[in-house]
Amino acid sequence: MKKLKRRYPSKLASVSKARREVTSFARSCRLLSCDINDIALATGEACNNAAEHGHVSDGHFSVMCSYENGEFAIEVADEGAGFDPIGKGECIDPDRLGIRGLGIFIMKSLMDDVCFTMKDAGASVKMMKFGLTSQRTLADAPGLIGNGRAGRTVGLDSVHNGFKSLFERARIQMGSRRQR
Repeated sequence: MKKLKRRYPSKLASVSKARREVTSFARSCRLLSCDINDIALATGEACNNAAEHGHVSDGHFSVMCSYENGEFAIEVADEGAGFDPIGKGECIDPDRLGIRGLGIFIMKSLMDDVCFTMKDAGASVKMMKFGLTSQRTLADAPGLIGNGRAGRTVGLDSVHNGFKSLFERARIQMGSRRQR
């Protein structure tokens, strides 16, 4: 099992450093670019929430990652007051969307499992990605595209296309709710 554990000052400037270190760790696990991109974006959203909403004076947030047998886990914990996760990250009517409030939705969309825990001194989010294929495994199966899931492409195009797909699904869901 490979592990990474870091602690950062509870400041927005720490978010990009944390995201880069998690991305580097995911690369060292030899994950595919499309999965690394998902992990990096979800981690950035979780760290941003920890730095902004979990902020306490002279506080910190921590990031712990592990990778074993195709499962990548990330936990981001802060020292703030916590929040009620019920209903957070659900599809929002595009007409009601502002420029904020999509972080948890993005985390849930990119990762296979997202779980929040509230503690006396802070909140934590644990995110999991399952069934990952390493670059080494992919070389042994040349017929696969991306990480072996049908039609998945590798690179930043997959992130862009993923977002387009997410927002289209949200738009369709909201349209069907309006017709009820």
